[in-house]
Amino acid sequence: NPIDNVFKVNISQFGVEKATFTLVDISGQVVYEHRLSDQVTEIDLENSFTPGVYYAFIEGEGFAKKTKVLIR
Repeated sequence: NPIDNVFKVNISQFGVEKATFTLVDISGQVVYEHRLSDQVTEIDLENSFTPGVYYAFIEGEGFAKKTKVLIR
């Protein structure tokens, strides 16, 4: 999942109204965390992070999702 500028998170597919988005670098350090309350949220990553591999965690009541992302 290469990302250039914006990471789009859609929590409506999980059937929840609130969730937390956490971005973790390859060493396991949390580099970004955001509470999600909108069904679809766009997170601007442009010029915010060093290009590389990160893990995105989306967690809410009754679910957790993890995905690997590549920021260019």
